Amino acid sequence: MSVQNDLLDYIKESFVNEPVTASLIAENKGLSRNTVSHYLNRLAEEGHLRKIKSKPTTFIYETAPQESDPFDVLIGHDGSLRSMVRQFKATVMYPNGLPLILNGASGTGKSFIARMIYEYAKEKGQIEQAAPFVVLNCADYGNNPELLSSVLFGYVSGAFTGANQEKKGLLDEADGGYLFLDEVHNLTAENQEKLFLLIDSGQFRRLGENEKWRKTRVRLIMATTENTHSTLLTTFRRRIPYEVVLPQFSSRPLNERLQLVRLFFQQESTEINREVSVSQNLIDELAKSGFEGNIGQLKNRIKVLVANELPEQSTAVITLPRNNYAGELVHYVSFKSAETENNSSDQSDSLRLLKSEIDRISRFDQLLESHNNLLFLLENVLVEEDMQLEKHMKDYFTLFGYREIEKIIAEQLNQYGFLSSEVQQQKIAKMLYFFNQHGYLLEASIVLENEERTVFRKYFEVADSLVELYQEHPLSTQFSIFLAAYLANQFPILSKVNGIVVMHGQNNAKTLAATANEMIGDYVFDYFGMPSLVSTQEIIKEIVHYTKKVDTSQGLVILVDMGSLEQIYSSIKGNVSGDLIVMNNVSTALAIEVGMKLHQGITTRQLEQLNLADFKVERQYFEGVSQKPNILIACLSGQGIADKIRDIFTNYLSEEVEVLTFDYQQLAEKCQNFDETFFKNTIAVITTPKIEDSKQSIVSVEEIVNDTQTLAGLQPYMSQQAIKECGNEILKLFTIEGASARLNFLNPERIINEVEEVIAAYEAYYRISFPNFVRINLFLHMSLMIERILTGGEDESAEFVVEDSDEFKKFCEFSDVVFEKICKKYNLTIPQAEYGMVYQLVKQMMG
Repeated sequence: MSVQNDLLDYIKESFVNEPVTASLIAENKGLSRNTVSHYLNRLAEEGHLRKIKSKPTTFIYETAPQESDPFDVLIGHDGSLRSMVRQFKATVMYPNGLPLILNGASGTGKSFIARMIYEYAKEKGQIEQAAPFVVLNCADYGNNPELLSSVLFGYVSGAFTGANQEKKGLLDEADGGYLFLDEVHNLTAENQEKLFLLIDSGQFRRLGENEKWRKTRVRLIMATTENTHSTLLTTFRRRIPYEVVLPQFSSRPLNERLQLVRLFFQQESTEINREVSVSQNLIDELAKSGFEGNIGQLKNRIKVLVANELPEQSTAVITLPRNNYAGELVHYVSFKSAETENNSSDQSDSLRLLKSEIDRISRFDQLLESHNNLLFLLENVLVEEDMQLEKHMKDYFTLFGYREIEKIIAEQLNQYGFLSSEVQQQKIAKMLYFFNQHGYLLEASIVLENEERTVFRKYFEVADSLVELYQEHPLSTQFSIFLAAYLANQFPILSKVNGIVVMHGQNNAKTLAATANEMIGDYVFDYFGMPSLVSTQEIIKEIVHYTKKVDTSQGLVILVDMGSLEQIYSSIKGNVSGDLIVMNNVSTALAIEVGMKLHQGITTRQLEQLNLADFKVERQYFEGVSQKPNILIACLSGQGIADKIRDIFTNYLSEEVEVLTFDYQQLAEKCQNFDETFFKNTIAVITTPKIEDSKQSIVSVEEIVNDTQTLAGLQPYMSQQAIKECGNEILKLFTIEGASARLNFLNPERIINEVEEVIAAYEAYYRISFPNFVRINLFLHMSLMIERILTGGEDESAEFVVEDSDEFKKFCEFSDVVFEKICKKYNLTIPQAEYGMVYQLVKQMMG
């Protein structure tokens, strides 16, 4: 094989759709750079590679484009409508489809999206290419429900006066395709009940028919402008798994509103086959206007603007508006019938290179490593695209009322102790400006591991606050992640202990925390500001919510202006895994003193010993997990099951005992290392499965269910009858009946059989036999896992870390095989972290 062909094969195997340089290939293949450069240029000349003029020169081997997605043309599919599009696709890919209600004001795009769902179903092969799409506006028959029923269901001869022969209805016409029922709130209760039966059984009767049932394979999309809770029967509404509320035009992000304006001008240019040149001021004005008729009214408004100029302007280019103030410098945007906005062929080589680099990144750690290079490419693109960059950036930010954007950014960063330079402020401004114009570059999701969410939480908080400088929130969550990576590279946070300032008054806490952070030069304090008349209990609710999303293993410091320290402590201690300090009479001086010590690395124990007499502060320090007798519960299968077990015990224990849930792996580490301070008031640790090598006594839920262990050790806190009833409740939870009751969406009988096949496959492959308890536990986890993935619920596996071993890799490969039938049926992909949970359960039997 020639050197040239060998290099091409190597690039095809290792760098598909990824840019490469001669230096990179030369280093990997052990050849000279000049030799590789020669062959890469020859491959580009022959059309095998695409050459990009950049510094250094790069080459890309590109595969054929992926299959089209009809939703790609929907503005906002990668932004504000992203989660909705996932739901639309879920209704299509579920076997035989799922009914859907589109709720939204007039003009929000309900009919357009219904048609798009239909096109997506054809694209994915869920319905035939020639499948029908039938539309019925129920409002047309609002005053004649019997006529509506006859049109929808059809009728038999003699059903009513004038019904001389049998006639099919729209359900027959839509068989095998989609029926779109617009203004569905006009359906009478009787017609809703008929549709209810159709959704349940796929059967219906024509008007006047009493015995014969007819079948249809129709998929339903409904639309309404009304509140479904007040206009639709509860029984009917509950049979519709998805109700999606479409946003009004005024609540869409500004970048999406701008795209819609540009799209409609582009469509008008195509319609009249003439170039339309529109001032940026007019585009901005339309984007920031409120239209009662939403997108539909905007489209008509633009159509009228263009139509009005046709008699007045006979030139090849129509200019909007015709007249501007004398001497005013106006920036115009041209729309031509032969062009498409954001056409990839119009992209500069630098923009293509930036996009390809961003597309390679799927994890946050990769983003951290690559961020400096990405920022360099981004700045090159800006210079190439706009020679008047500084002026246009100033004009752009003025739209939001920010004439000195760098100053605004600096003030925002200062609140978090990020003391920035002018260069850093300018880079952030450029990122804000760039991604408002090129937000599509961030359409690929960057995966955040649970540990990263915790470790970099403060950077995400600051990034979100910068994005929210725009009142219209035009930028996506993915941009916040991109910006957080830049902040993490630029501003180290030294304080490891989380601190909160809690004060009455709208801005008191924010002002004090911001002042302290800025004076210290570190992000030490978060804050909660409460109205002056709010109760201590309301403040506590906010603190509890805060503790659930932050790492408290290093401790937590709370500075409050008033309220019972004991009351605050007693309400949040179950959510704090480390030591806790609560201080009142907070002042700026106290916050700076405490914050500076935390910035310098002091521990909570050392902070408790600090002399704070000059501040006249009342302080309480609490060690360990709880100051009362407590029971700790953890479940490997997820937080949901642990919460259920906790609720059972809470019902039978005396009030003096606290029942707390913990992450299984964190609790296992505590038990295996035996932190005496942590467990000083613990009367029982209850887990499933049992924690191995624990130096702390463990009560195994498995052994309780199998009747090989009892709860007799809790007798000082529970009566004998309570112990018996509590044990029965746990057993009931871990039965098939109890597990099925937790399913909200899937058919319990069907999923039982499907999961049992998976369990049987594991038993056969690993030559093991699961006892009843493990079998029930596996069923519970797998069925809930499938439902959670299918419905887009919160990913519990994000918190799970599995070992990186050959044994686990083989387990994942086998799991792909045994779950293949389920994945195909429900059109889902199971993440490896979910396999990790199953692996830990199976591993108990493998060892």
